[in-house]
Amino acid sequence: MNPHKVKTPYVVIFSDVHIGAVEHTPELLAENVEWCREHNATVILNGDIVENAILAGDDAAGDKLLGQAFSPTDQLKKALEVFAPIKSQIIASTRGNHEARTRRKSLLDISELISFILEVPYLGIGGMIPIEYRGRVWIFTVHHGKSGGSNPWGECEKLLGVYPQSDLIALGHNHHLSTTTKGFLHLDQSGKEVRGERVFLRTGSYLGFADYVREMGLSPERQGSPLIILPDNPKGRLEVDLFTLSEDAPVL
Repeated sequence: MNPHKVKTPYVVIFSDVHIGAVEHTPELLAENVEWCREHNATVILNGDIVENAILAGDDAAGDKLLGQAFSPTDQLKKALEVFAPIKSQIIASTRGNHEARTRRKSLLDISELISFILEVPYLGIGGMIPIEYRGRVWIFTVHHGKSGGSNPWGECEKLLGVYPQSDLIALGHNHHLSTTTKGFLHLDQSGKEVRGERVFLRTGSYLGFADYVREMGLSPERQGSPLIILPDNPKGRLEVDLFTLSEDAPVL
């Protein structure tokens, strides 16, 4: 894959948007899409863009349908409407477990349809995305994710073994909006041992405190998207801003 050459330092990941869910937050999503348009940010879609509850699967199918505000068909149309203004800025998309419901039951891949209509490269479950800015190519590895465990970084650790060239590993699914770094040692051109680091990132959501989250005893998470800032200096470090594109901090 040839690197995506970008003109601005901003990269935004929209993950776990859940258009069509009762607890979806359309106002925050619209604000952040507009921010991306105004700042010409590079955008990645990271699965669960639509709620896509269907009458199939386990005994929870009824609960899933009751948590859905309008049909999957209208969710797909709404998703296309929301992201159309920035379609030229979207460089990749992945498939989430919610879109995978119809893929498994009827061979209809909603994520691939969204990518096809918006003319966006489709990565399926995820993969590496090279991004070039100011003379350096950064390797982003983006998957929707699968694990909902208490350790949000364990899945990132696993992917680092699969994608060792990654500068950043981003995963959604668990609705965390958080980041950390993973240090490592390597040899520079002179043979000197030097320290480096990779960025681990969980990519947030646009779903409020849904019943199934309460039932699992999980904490409500801040909603929104991470803003990744590429450095002007090719030897600089990636920055991750978790606040510019997230909901306002609560007043305690």
